Formats: sequence, C-alpha cells, structure tokens
Amino acid sequence: MKKLLSMVVIFCMVFILGACGSKEAGSEANGNTEDEKAKIKIEELNYQVNVEVDNGERYVMMKLTNNSKYVITNFELTYKAKKDVTNEQKNKFYDEIQKNFKFNEEDVNELKQKRVANATEQLKSKGYNVKLTDNVYKSDSRGCSSTGMERGKQFNELVSDKNVRAVFSAAGGDYLMEMLDYVDFEQFKNNPKWFQGFSDNTGLVYPIVTTCDVAAVYGCHIGDFGMNPWQKPVENALGVLEGKVKVQKSFDYYESQRHEYVTGYEGYYNDEKVSWVNGRGEEKIEISGRLLGGCLDVIAFLIGTKYDGTQQFVEKYKKDGIIWALESFNMEDVVLVTHLWQMKERGYFKHAKGFVFGRPLMYNSWIEQPYKEAIMSILGDLDVPVIFDADIGHKGPQFSIIEGALAKVSSTGGKGVLQYA
Repeated sequence: MKKLLSMVVIFCMVFILGACGSKEAGSEANGNTEDEKAKIKIEELNYQVNVEVDNGERYVMMKLTNNSKYVITNFELTYKAKKDVTNEQKNKFYDEIQKNFKFNEEDVNELKQKRVANATEQLKSKGYNVKLTDNVYKSDSRGCSSTGMERGKQFNELVSDKNVRAVFSAAGGDYLMEMLDYVDFEQFKNNPKWFQGFSDNTGLVYPIVTTCDVAAVYGCHIGDFGMNPWQKPVENALGVLEGKVKVQKSFDYYESQRHEYVTGYEGYYNDEKVSWVNGRGEEKIEISGRLLGGCLDVIAFLIGTKYDGTQQFVEKYKKDGIIWALESFNMEDVVLVTHLWQMKERGYFKHAKGFVFGRPLMYNSWIEQPYKEAIMSILGDLDVPVIFDADIGHKGPQFSIIEGALAKVSSTGGKGVLQYA
C-alpha cells in the first residue's frame, strides 16, 4: 500500500474481521468451549490511518487497537471508492499509482494473467466450460506466446474440437501474421464457429469473413471478461454471441487514453463523453448493409495477399451493400490516406453503403490535418454517409461487430445504434 497518499482522500476502508468468542468462566464449567462467530462492532475498535515515511518510502499505515472481548484471528482490509468521488479523481488516482509503483513488464504480465484467470472463473460461473491453450500465459521478448506454427496448430485444434463453440483471442500482437500459413482455413470453413478478437486479430477475423465467408466478431479480448464487476459492453459481448443482444446503443463515456492495470480487475475508464459525429453534418444518418472491416493498420498489410478475399466478398453481397466498420491503432495522416486510396482503387468501396469509423488510438499529422479531414479527402467524393468517433476499437468501450452480418447503423444527436437484422 506504499506511496498511496491520495488513497486516504478518495477511498473509504472496509474491514472484514474473523474472531473467536471469549471463554468466560460459566461457559467453560459447562464444557462449552465451541468458538462462536463473533460480530465485532466498529465502535470497539480504535484505529488510525496515517501517511508515514519509512526508509524514504511513503506508506498508508493503519494502527488498530482491539477493545472488544473477542480475539481477532484474521483481518482483511479492502478499499472502496467513496460515493462522491468523481471520475476525474479516480483516473488521477490510478495514474499516480502507475507512476509511483513503476510497474515492470513482469508485474504487468502478472496482472494480465490475473485478469484472464478471473475471466475464466466469471464465464464458468455462467455455466460455460473454458479451455485455455497451453501457451496462453507465456510471452517472449516480442510479446508472442509461441512460434507461428505452434499458434496455428493450437487454433486448428480448437476449431476441430466439437466441444468448442467459440474461440477468443487472449490479446493482440504485432506478429499474428506468422500463424496464418499454418491456419487451416478450409477446415474452419467446413466447421464454422465463433471467433472473436480485435486489433491485430483483424489478421484472423478479416480472412475468416472474406475468404471463408463465415461471420466473425470484431470485439473485446477474453481479458475484458475479467473485469469485476462486468460493465455493459462486456455483458453485451456475451449476449451477442448467445444471440440475446441484437441492439447495441452507444455508451456514455470512453477511454481517451491507454490505462495500464493496477488491480487486474479494472473496468473501462470514463475519461470523455461519447459523441458520434456525422461526417457532413447530417442531422441523422441511417445505413443498412453487410458489415465488414476491422483495424486498418492490419487490413493494410493483408491487401493483395491470399488472406484477402475482399473483392469476391463485396461482389457476392453487392445487393446488400457493405457497411465498412473501421478503426486505426497508430497511423499518420499520410499512411491513413494512402491505404484508404489503395483500397478504393482496388474496388473495395464500390458497393459501400456507408462508413463507420471508431476513435483512433494514436494519430499524428505533420501538417496538423484532422483525422476526419484526412479520411474525407479520399471518401468525400463517394455519395455515401460517413460516421466518426463511433464505439469501435481501441478506445473502449466498444461494440461487438459481427463482421459479415446484415445490420443497420444509425447516428443522430451524438448517439449511435447498431442493430442486427
């Protein structure tokens, strides 16, 4: 609990005490030595919480005097946010922890593992059996759990397992493409099941949709199911897979920056208010068609490879039309513009009904060109609506986008709705 000065200000403490009942003369004479579950009143405890310095380190120190008739046998102390604490105070508090604790890579990995483990337990509590691949908790210096061949083999094994109905990504990873040569896409096509992931997992989602003609979900990793308690986006994510959630409404707030885990159980941070933007200032936009997209950073290097079946896909579903649901992780304006131009020139957008762009995580422009302006420089001459700052991708919370599914997207007054047919 060291270095947490602000904790005293914005958090209240909750005691959980275990105690043995006192042995009075009468009870012992009667042979009654059974411990009773004691309920110690808070008034019987004299405690002080102060900030103190020990060997140059700042600690939150608690001193406790037991004035009850019971012997305390165990003691648990937890912290809960006070009701009047603002989101700004919470975010500042967690940012200070990250800065002061100086988490190293090992600490971060431990918290991620803790989150995945809790996700497993949460899903089990809802009646699901959860199977983890052998290397899910491993990571080398590049952030890879194993070789491309091993990852491809593990994925194929999950696909061929008749007891597995859905496969989730554990995380993203710059080197996902190493496994593509070892993935049996033909087997997946003949034995389809849900696959869900986002960011670099576009490398699997996009080929599954465009070359196998099987729907896949661009949505949260398994780790998000490890937050406690679950927030609405995570409840929606499971509901979409179960077929119970067919309508998703834009959320109230989103994370404007990346936050590292402190406990491993954090939910989404409420940094900024969500506000969808209609590209040409329209009062209302409604787009109906078949969803397709993912992370532009990844789609860019799939273009023209055997894992890119976009031309066949958009031609097959030209009567439905395509709703492009896209987002970017880290693109400069020049890179963003050139890749959109490349996709446009290859005919990817010729049957587009409209575009929905998520909030970019990182975007830079040497000429200070706004994100919206950069995109409209390529898409502006297409006579279709364009929506920006939607709940898609890295700046969560995010929708669960069933790529390949028929849907309707609407946007008005800064709010948006995604509805599956």
